[in-house]
Amino acid sequence: MSRNYLAKTLAREQGIPYAEALRRVRSTAGPVSVEQRLLAEVKRDCWELAGARVAYRIGGGVVAGVHFADELRLPAPPRIEQMKVHVLDTDYATLRWSPIEVLQYVQTGYLTVESWIGFRCVMKVSAPIEDPTLDFPDEYVDENHVLVSLERDVLLRWHVVLANGVEPDLIFGQGEARAVSPVTQR
Repeated sequence: MSRNYLAKTLAREQGIPYAEALRRVRSTAGPVSVEQRLLAEVKRDCWELAGARVAYRIGGGVVAGVHFADELRLPAPPRIEQMKVHVLDTDYATLRWSPIEVLQYVQTGYLTVESWIGFRCVMKVSAPIEDPTLDFPDEYVDENHVLVSLERDVLLRWHVVLANGVEPDLIFGQGEARAVSPVTQR
């Protein structure tokens, strides 16, 4: 649990200013491990991923948005439009920190976590998508388009920079296909 969350909770419960609650939390909290700091940042980043537009390639360029690897086989324009991350079910117990470079005061590396992601997009009725996870809600945007949902098991990957005494800096890299064992498959 992050210090920020604890301070907000303490301030609300005791009716004290946030700054005072944060001071109390910092004075009573022991040292926070790297994994705890990274977990708090990953949770915040996953919260922000929900609702994000999905990037796709057009010609030689990429449309801005959250990147997912090609092996996820997400449908692309012109058959679909406006694809977004609709919902994430992230397994934070699978968080893995892999340092690449460790200097005196700075570490860089990759952080991964497993997640199930539901995507929503608008599909052209005249060019349907063939996907085993496709779900057709009863929501027609107009006579030529329908709102659909897709699901994928994904390994989310961030590039991380850790500097002593500073909050971790996470940059979302991409979502990659995740190998799913028959036991854990949904």
